[in-house]
Order: sequence, then structure tokens, then C-alpha cells
Amino acid sequence: MSRSALISVTALLGALLASCANSDCQDYRTTLPLASFYTDTGSGAPQQVAFDSITVAGVGVPSDSLLLDNARQASETFLPLDPARRSCSFALIYSMRPLMADTVTIAYTPRPHFASAECGVVYYYDIEALDHTSLLIDSVSCLTDPVTNRPVENFRIYFHYNPAPDPLP
Repeated sequence: MSRSALISVTALLGALLASCANSDCQDYRTTLPLASFYTDTGSGAPQQVAFDSITVAGVGVPSDSLLLDNARQASETFLPLDPARRSCSFALIYSMRPLMADTVTIAYTPRPHFASAECGVVYYYDIEALDHTSLLIDSVSCLTDPVTNRPVENFRIYFHYNPAPDPLP
């Protein structure tokens, strides 16, 4: 076999071996739902909002559940769901005086999903219900059902619209 043919065969074998070793699950091995913050200004299109300072934490979980800690200019947060439970609650604590907080509760059915031999199993979540308190939250909507491991916006948390007062004449 000629030297150029040997190099070509070696390159082809290397490419085939590399293609077998590639994993299509490098980034998204877990399902991590994303919730974005919005307000409805009445103009027809919701507007994404950012909080000057907000803390988001899991409610009733045994370990550290701080998801955002006094985050500045936060316009979204991840809301991890526990596959061993049927619902999870999250406290949204607004850094105002006096300190105020809302709670969002997501009821769901966890469903194991076999991704591949390389990736194994990931959980998908069929959303059953959304509940919330209404201090600053107006509503919560689910954009994707089921919630999968795709990196997309899954929930929208709408806050009451409070336009700045008109300046004095």
C-alpha cells in the first residue's frame, strides 16, 4: 500500500473512531427549567423585566436551596424540579423595605426519559398545575409541556405592572 493511501485510511479510521466517541449529551444531561420575569404593560406584547435585587430559594427542601442570592438585574432564574417529588415551591424574595416575598408552586409528574446509551436517563416533567401568591406576581404560565432537557424558556412569571407616576407639571 502506498504511503498516501495509508495516510488516507488512517485519517478515515480516526474520523470514524472520533464520530463514535462523540456524545450528543455533553451539555444537557439534566432537566433544569428556566423561568423568565415579565410584565404585561397592556400594549399587547409582554415586556421582560429585571429586578434590582431578588433572592430565589427552594421551599421545604433539606439542603441549601438558594438559587439567586440578592442577584442584581436578574430577569430569569432556574427552578430545578425534584424527580422524587410531585411538586416544588420557590420563594421569590424582593429586597424592598419591608422585605416582601411571593411563592410559586409547580405540581408535576416526573417521567424518566431514555436519552441514549451514552446519556442514560433524564427526567421530563408533565406540568399538572401552577400556583402562586399575588403580592407582586400577577400570573405564571408554562410555555413548554412537558418540560424537557432542552435549553429553552419553560415558564414565565408575570408581575403586576406598575408604571412610574407621571412627573409633576
